Amino acid sequence: MNRKIYKQLAKKYGVTVEEIKRDMQEAINAAYVSPNDTALGVNSKGAVPTIDEFIKHTANKIKSDMKQEDEEKRLDGLIDEPLKQRIMNVLAVYGNDIFAEPGSLSRFKNKNITELSEYHMGLGMFLRNNVLIDGSDILLRFREAGITERDDMSSVMIRLWHSELQSQK
Repeated sequence: MNRKIYKQLAKKYGVTVEEIKRDMQEAINAAYVSPNDTALGVNSKGAVPTIDEFIKHTANKIKSDMKQEDEEKRLDGLIDEPLKQRIMNVLAVYGNDIFAEPGSLSRFKNKNITELSEYHMGLGMFLRNNVLIDGSDILLRFREAGITERDDMSSVMIRLWHSELQSQK
């Protein structure tokens, strides 16, 4: 890792570079006492990643998330108002079936947008198998808008629905 960052942090907090590194490693060590799935996803040579391994993983994750966000914005920008209204109408029809379990719609509504990928296999698959079927009006409208992959279509629908629900708070 760039030593400049350690020096800047040390200067900012009035401590030594060694103290900065020690504190960072202690924080990482503490997270790995009972690591969650995210922590376990960090590539490291040992059971606990070094500061540099952790920072490299985090930087790569941020880059990946930014690329995904840019692609989502590009796809969302292809949706015109008539298609948006058609999507919302379809989701209104299927909403009770999709979120039949008590509290599930509220949990969806209260998710952070960065957590919506959790719905790709459940809600997304439902949409791909029941709404985005061959010959359906909505599938054709997506294709006319330039979105050809059903995974992308269902992701757009999920984000749009989430956004609509959030605006109703």
